[in-house]
Amino acid sequence: MKKQFLLFAIAAVLTGYNASAQISLTTLNDFQDGTTQSWTSVGAGTNPLNVADIGHLGAGDNALVVTSTGGIGPNVNLVIQNNTAAWTGNWTTVGVAYISFWANNVGANPVTLRIGVDGGGGQFSSTNGVTIPAGSGWEQINIPVQSGDFTADGGTNIANTLAATTAVRILNSTLPSYNGESASATVQIDNIKPGNVPLPIVLSYFRATAQQNTVNLNWATQSETQSEYFAVMQSPDGVNWQELTRIKAAGNSKTLKTYAWKDVSPVAGDNYYKLKMIDREEVGSYSMVEMVTIRGLNTSIQGLVVYPNPNYTGTLYVTGITDKKLKIFTSLGVDVTSQVVFNNYSDDQYEINIQMLNPGLYYLNTRDGVRAFIKH
Repeated sequence: MKKQFLLFAIAAVLTGYNASAQISLTTLNDFQDGTTQSWTSVGAGTNPLNVADIGHLGAGDNALVVTSTGGIGPNVNLVIQNNTAAWTGNWTTVGVAYISFWANNVGANPVTLRIGVDGGGGQFSSTNGVTIPAGSGWEQINIPVQSGDFTADGGTNIANTLAATTAVRILNSTLPSYNGESASATVQIDNIKPGNVPLPIVLSYFRATAQQNTVNLNWATQSETQSEYFAVMQSPDGVNWQELTRIKAAGNSKTLKTYAWKDVSPVAGDNYYKLKMIDREEVGSYSMVEMVTIRGLNTSIQGLVVYPNPNYTGTLYVTGITDKKLKIFTSLGVDVTSQVVFNNYSDDQYEINIQMLNPGLYYLNTRDGVRAFIKH
């Protein structure tokens, strides 16, 4: 018995076998330990930084900051890689169907994020990338990673690569590429994890933007399987929702599909939007919630209003105030009023410097009411 065990141990060393060296569906890189959790920049580039309190959950949530310079020299491409046991092995046997993570483009240029894999069949890049505009705020990204979702970049057999994966990358490239492309970019990344259930609809993004007294809704899908329709949902308070319209889905698609719809009659003040995505089995899932504030040219707004919302400038305006006692709380109920600076704007308005607040959802409380706002 000892001899057999010794022979097995020697064989394990010679072949690189490790029973624990395998990706797991419980893998999660949330960066709460203060490290990069083995995500490194490729080549001679500067490794990503772990920064506290900037994650998609706001205060107390860590995230990676990944930068690239463009031009010539090290660090010109935005590419991070993980080749540890947590991400390598037989993705097919485990059932990895997509990679999910949160991303925030804080740079001056748009980025197109993709997944790259290397392994037994060579190097490949996800065919469809997710383009994130500059100043996007946090967006949840889901990228399919099954055999039909990749384009070869020097590789010969995607099935062999997914059966014996040796490295995974998150990278910026407008076209499928394992090595990325030269670009000046800064992206924050959080909560990287694999998923095992192929999603009927893999949503690339969902965005709501105000245009005078209307709201433009735009979204795109990475892939769709037996998808039926999108229900556009709206709420004036983020609690009570109504369906505004239904948009027919593509059905089955492995290519990027874009959709758009305009809400021509939003309510005055805050408007919350989300998508309900329905497949042919009448199974539904929801997108993230987007919020915009309407101060329409032809709309008389009464009561307490905060704008611009979402806020990218660091300056928040509050109108319709009768009580000057204002407080600001995080979504967890933490009072952060001391972190902002109040300036009188007029008799019933305030200008508030919120630059010291971490990105996230906040509530402004007064005797006139409560208003939510998002700080990017």
